[in-house]
Amino acid sequence: MNIPKIQNFSSAIIIDSFIEEYLSYDKLRMICGQDDISKVKYLEIVVDTTEQSLGNLGDKMPSLTQLKLNNSTLSSIRDLGTSLKRLKVLWLSRCNLHDLDGILAFPNLVELYLSFNYINDISPLVVLDKLEILDLEG
Repeated sequence: MNIPKIQNFSSAIIIDSFIEEYLSYDKLRMICGQDDISKVKYLEIVVDTTEQSLGNLGDKMPSLTQLKLNNSTLSSIRDLGTSLKRLKVLWLSRCNLHDLDGILAFPNLVELYLSFNYINDISPLVVLDKLEILDLEG
């Protein structure tokens, strides 16, 4: 996708515009099959965050409690942002993750699926008091 270069605007504005277009309200409505995505509790998508973040997904979908991103390409868990406060179940299997940086943004996680990644240190999970299920297969 070509991002038009706009003079006299900061690159942050251009990047924010690109992120908004990547998972716009219209695109999310189409994926979910619902007009009011603010009430959606479960979302399953495959994304590539190497060039864009999903940082504003929680603002668009504040009721989201389950997010399945299996087989996605994530640079870091930080790419999910900090706005998914209600998230209770997170699937990140086969996402090419090497660490758990950013996992603290999800204090309400009850289930976390991290199978078939490259994670060596799970110590950041110690602060997730509500975590009951952890899948580290492979």
